[in-house]
Amino acid sequence: MQTNSVGVIGAGRVGTVLAAKFRAAGYTISAVSGHSDATRMRVETMLPGVEVLEPRDVAAVSDILILSVPDDSLVHVAEEPAAPAL
Repeated sequence: MQTNSVGVIGAGRVGTVLAAKFRAAGYTISAVSGHSDATRMRVETMLPGVEVLEPRDVAAVSDILILSVPDDSLVHVAEEPAAPAL
């Protein structure tokens, strides 16, 4: 059985844990996005081997996309992967 790949935009505390749970359930984690040093350290620790990419790139390589960002950023982040590249 082939599973869909999962990407996470917003790999903070919640997003990283969700990705780890999906991985434990047998899903491939294609990539995550996040910019802080704490996020990168969290990904290296909890999701070894998973790339940290820009949101648009995470969306491009994922079958399932989890948006795990603060409410006030949700609309902007949801629109970004769909916007044409410049």
